[in-house]
Amino acid sequence: MAEFLSSRGGWPVMVRPELRDPLVAALATRPARSQMLRGASGIGKTTLAAQVGEELTRLDMTVVPVVALEELSEVPLAALAPLLNASAVADASDDVAGRVQRLIGLIGGAPDRYVLVVDDAPLLDALSASVVYQLVRVYGVPTLLTARDEHRLMGPIARMLHEDLVTVTDLEPLDAAQLEELVEHHLAGSVRPESVVGLLRATAGNPLLLRELVLTAQRAGRVHEGPFGVEVEAAALPVHLVDSVRHRVTELDAEELGFVRLLALA
Repeated sequence: MAEFLSSRGGWPVMVRPELRDPLVAALATRPARSQMLRGASGIGKTTLAAQVGEELTRLDMTVVPVVALEELSEVPLAALAPLLNASAVADASDDVAGRVQRLIGLIGGAPDRYVLVVDDAPLLDALSASVVYQLVRVYGVPTLLTARDEHRLMGPIARMLHEDLVTVTDLEPLDAAQLEELVEHHLAGSVRPESVVGLLRATAGNPLLLRELVLTAQRAGRVHEGPFGVEVEAAALPVHLVDSVRHRVTELDAEELGFVRLLALA
């Protein structure tokens, strides 16, 4: 039986030790081996990375979080701005270059103590990506990166893979048994098999889509007890998810867009 963490926003978080523990071991062992979690949007990369970070904290390592945003990917050092303003790095007499040097010296000087956790690594601005690359390549700082399938790896992040500095783990969707266990834990009851099949078909095992569909169904009153278990009538996708998909489609190149159109026709 799977382990679940306390509900977040009314939805349980599934712990997957078969994925978490090897990552923890690779990052905690010396010499460490940096890792990348790759997969579709909503597949659970950030959640798993957070669980890995919690385990490393218990091993007395200091987790240094770095979050990349698409909107700031063209802003130099945007992803590292919170770290560059931290008291251990910031100095009123320093310019930005001085702070970057101090940050590299602080973390790079103690690779056994620190671990970088970089969310959405392909969206790092070029300078932040270069700093991460240097910390991994030159100083051997253990680093856990996440990357969405749809984002191309470029620049320093791509170089890390080309130079075999990182091991990539491709996250797979939930299978039927995992999906069933997760939904049953949330609903506190057995789920009708047909509902499990329907949810698996509608979400393709994507945890984020599953959460949104089930919570939306609950709000719409489409979850009820039946003679063969709890029945979940999957409602339409929430508007914000539809908008997100629409935004992703606008970013596709001509060849990718043609493939999506063929898929839609199929």
